[in-house]
Amino acid sequence: MLILTHVGRSRLDPRAVDTADTLAIRYPNDPEALNRAADATNDLSRSVALLHRSIALDSAAGKSPSLICRICEALNLLATRYEWADSAAAAERALKRWTALRPDDSAPWLQLADHLIGVGKRADAKLAQQHGESLGGKSLPWRELIWDLRTDNVDAVGPRCRVGLAGGNAEQYETYRWYCVIGLRMQGRYRDALRLARDGQTPEVGTVRRGIPPDSIHAAILDMEMGRPLVAATAFAAMGALGADSMRLGEGQRARANAWRLTLAATALVAGYDTVHPRAMVDSIEAVGRRSLYGRDPLLHHFIRGLLLASSQQQAPALDQFQAAVFSPTNGYTRINYETAKTLLALNRPAEAIPVLRAALHGGIEGSGLYLTRTEIHELLAQAFDAAGQRDSAAVHYANVERAWRGSDSILQPRYDAARQWLLRAGRVRR
Repeated sequence: MLILTHVGRSRLDPRAVDTADTLAIRYPNDPEALNRAADATNDLSRSVALLHRSIALDSAAGKSPSLICRICEALNLLATRYEWADSAAAAERALKRWTALRPDDSAPWLQLADHLIGVGKRADAKLAQQHGESLGGKSLPWRELIWDLRTDNVDAVGPRCRVGLAGGNAEQYETYRWYCVIGLRMQGRYRDALRLARDGQTPEVGTVRRGIPPDSIHAAILDMEMGRPLVAATAFAAMGALGADSMRLGEGQRARANAWRLTLAATALVAGYDTVHPRAMVDSIEAVGRRSLYGRDPLLHHFIRGLLLASSQQQAPALDQFQAAVFSPTNGYTRINYETAKTLLALNRPAEAIPVLRAALHGGIEGSGLYLTRTEIHELLAQAFDAAGQRDSAAVHYANVERAWRGSDSILQPRYDAARQWLLRAGRVRR
């Protein structure tokens, strides 16, 4: 049953939930059974309860220097679940409990560092990272670049990218290119980002790296951002299409890939004022999504339904759909947070939009957080704070937008000017 649950979970087979439930019921005093069951369920409260029981049962065993540390896995899973629920304090407590339990283990310190970066505590993250490295943990050469991106330190991105893109093998170059394109997008430098993603041309320097395949994911995202959503829709629809070699994947894995590509394509179509094709796609997104164990996928259809309702100015029912689409407020599809907040602002409920957008900033810059930049989230968060009468907080986020988009492409000039004019009126920036 452990094997069936583990394999089913890894292949995103929804049937793994039933196996996991049986496992937890039959073996309630087995920490490994509880961990496997907790990992398979998308129910946060049930997962947390199972993990707490596993930790209680295995609290003494985890102190031994054995290769298998089930309580370590339980605390890791627990912290991750709390992070995905935007319960930062609870996640930090779980990670610190892990560091106390295994003081000579680098893993919890490195995970703690990553968590602290997500909530904006860079100084504390650096201390945790250094301690983890002193215990033998590895640091990737692009870690500081990632931290700059996650803490909106856009001024540091250019110099780091020029160095990172100048050398290294193909794999290192592609990794730097990935993060550097994200940085350029955050700065609104879409043309430079597209040249780097598609042609391998490094901004400012102008050198071109030959022989590296183009970054097709970012090329499609940039079509969206540069005002070509229908072009992006075609690219998204084709991007995740699975060929004959996909038979090595489980049905759940194929369902995840297909539900995601259809959702991205439908999102782009609605942005391009095409509501006919998304209406025809939404039932397919629902049916395909149900065949994936990944918690986001069965809910994605609600987001597209929400977009269609919002496009016809049906804000209240759109909000219901957007809220039903949320799997994780921090690491779900960030556009759900964004569209939820826009709808709340349209309904004159700005105070409710603030935590929705803040949660998106606590998540990552990759995965489903890739499709919207942090700068755009700051922009809408500033508007929400302003509408809620919290002008000091609005100023912080408008200042972030003004700094990031100072050298942006002309397509963003009106939005940059709006942020700067707000700061000028508030006396927060020199003329």
